[in-house]
Amino acid sequence: MTPDQGDDDRGTGLGDIQDPVAALDAIAAEISVAREMLARGDAVDLHGMEVRVTRFCEQLASLPPGSGQSVRPRMLGLIDALNVLEREMRQVFDETAREMGGFSARQRATAAYGRTGNR
Repeated sequence: MTPDQGDDDRGTGLGDIQDPVAALDAIAAEISVAREMLARGDAVDLHGMEVRVTRFCEQLASLPPGSGQSVRPRMLGLIDALNVLEREMRQVFDETAREMGGFSARQRATAAYGRTGNR
């Protein structure tokens, strides 16, 4: 499952940042969906969101100096939200790694006891 709507910009307002507030709100909504999916234990694919964020930043950089100041607070909030998502994803990764490590240890123990009992 993915929190995004594919790699195109339909419905996101990110193809042209005439309304950067709406574009940032759309990205923030995607981050919220990704966090909800992660909390449910669903797989999260952030590729489409990454493409849109990159496009947004490129387009924002091409605007006249100072014209992006109005969205600065929203962008800082978006960075905070991305940092929270990253922490949550790392926690899930760490938990999964611990579970897999425990599974491997159980497998090794079972294999070792199985060999001893068959002698």
